[in-house]
Amino acid sequence: MEAGALASLARRPGESVVLLAGLWVMMCAGLHYSFATFSEDLRLRLGLDQRGLDVLATGKDLGAYFGVVQGLFHDRFGARPTVLIGATVQLLGYGGLFALTGEGRHPPLWQPFLLLFLSANGAGWVDMGVLMTLLHNSGAERAMASGVAKALLGLGASVFSLIYVVFLKPDARDYLLLCGLAPFAVVCCALPFLERLPREDLHQAKRSPARAARLWCLGAWVCVLCVYNFLCNAFLQNEPSQHVRVGATLGLLALLTLPPMGLLSLGMRLGSSVGVVGVDSEALLQPAEVERSDSPDGDAAESDATTTAPATPPRLRGQRSSELTVGACLRCTEFWLLFWALAAGAGGALVLVNNLAQLGASIGSTAGAETLVALFSVCNAAGRLGMGAVGTLSTLPRPAFLVCALVVMTTVQLGLTEATPGRLHLAVAVAGLSFGSLWSFAPVVVGELFGERHAGAIYGCLGTSPAVGSFLLNTLVAGRVYDAHSRPSPPAPPGAPPSGPRCVGGACFRLSFQICTLACAAGTVSALILLKRTRHVYKQDAPPASSR
Repeated sequence: MEAGALASLARRPGESVVLLAGLWVMMCAGLHYSFATFSEDLRLRLGLDQRGLDVLATGKDLGAYFGVVQGLFHDRFGARPTVLIGATVQLLGYGGLFALTGEGRHPPLWQPFLLLFLSANGAGWVDMGVLMTLLHNSGAERAMASGVAKALLGLGASVFSLIYVVFLKPDARDYLLLCGLAPFAVVCCALPFLERLPREDLHQAKRSPARAARLWCLGAWVCVLCVYNFLCNAFLQNEPSQHVRVGATLGLLALLTLPPMGLLSLGMRLGSSVGVVGVDSEALLQPAEVERSDSPDGDAAESDATTTAPATPPRLRGQRSSELTVGACLRCTEFWLLFWALAAGAGGALVLVNNLAQLGASIGSTAGAETLVALFSVCNAAGRLGMGAVGTLSTLPRPAFLVCALVVMTTVQLGLTEATPGRLHLAVAVAGLSFGSLWSFAPVVVGELFGERHAGAIYGCLGTSPAVGSFLLNTLVAGRVYDAHSRPSPPAPPGAPPSGPRCVGGACFRLSFQICTLACAAGTVSALILLKRTRHVYKQDAPPASSR
């Protein structure tokens, strides 16, 4: 390799640095999962009934999972502009909610709906930019990279909920401001290091021991973080000593920052040389390939390179290419089977997540919404991480794991039809594991079935499925059922805000979860059909772009 090329490599952020920056940003991209932390306060401040609150929850879900625009934008302009736009929109959304919920204000419903949409949609832009960058940079270990990144996304809500419990509770307005400012600050610090590395840096056709060591060490760190974070959320709720609460929270923040630096340093020592941080020495000995940058010129260069490269045979029956466009995907049966499977499974989980505070109160649970959010968040992270590791080690077709996750989610929904306080904790934990498993595999399956060239836009289209499921199952079903069984609350004491109508008893959500059970069962059938139709994809030799 020429000296000029080596000098260019030395100026780039290394693979380890990009990975670390991306993971820290991902932790700020899942704050919409903490909706239950402030939903009851939001309902009281805005004077809403349960159906109105579920409309706001649907706006949040629609924003979080409407990824078509950011997918197209990312495929055209790259990761850095995508992430920066996302952090800015997230700040505007949460900042607007902070201003809107001031004392004595009762704005029309469309205003908080729009602001919740923006706050969650901004997180979707951040997720898109970081995830596509890490998948590109991770080569054959992309399943494990997806698991670690998505685990931290799921864990972020629990970390922020703990900060709320220790420093801000019961003022949920300040929590909204924190959710806007903290992600923006983290993105501004990490943005210079987010970069899709050229393929000659990555040596993607083979597994990298150094990269695998980094990812497995980071996976172990996420496991420790999950356990510590959940213990803090579980035991600090009733801890009278503020010194203990603050000390435990500062310990969590230290755990977030110090071990990754050491773990990544170990991975760099295992596989770096020539003064290039995080780049395997064997990669520098390989013939250079055409670099794809985040600019439009990079797309043109890639287009020129693909004209001389041998064509890859189509993966899916009835298709002419292995690299499908968005239009081709929308005409593809496999895409819609995957879409409806995710809509059912994720939609059922979101009915539970969005109504944790109300569900717990209706059945007499003494656990606060923050504890249930933390439990779901930690198990969500564990499901994403665990399935990422299983997907790396297993030779089974990935749709088989989707089937398993949907079977588990169907069982959870069935159990919630007769919810009790003890059963609620178990259901929240298992639903978190199942929900995390779904979203650990989804981005990897997109690349394996539909190709990587338009993966951002296709993943964005697929990402609208939870919003569709949430609208059908949460807004149209759960909110109406809850309000139908609600009774007016006693008059509030002088000076206290009105509490609004409340529902008590198992009937508040029983019919909703029965319908969710049927929907998840239908989603399982959809995933089984997808498994049958794509089994041949995982039997043939996969090209390097979809290496397992």
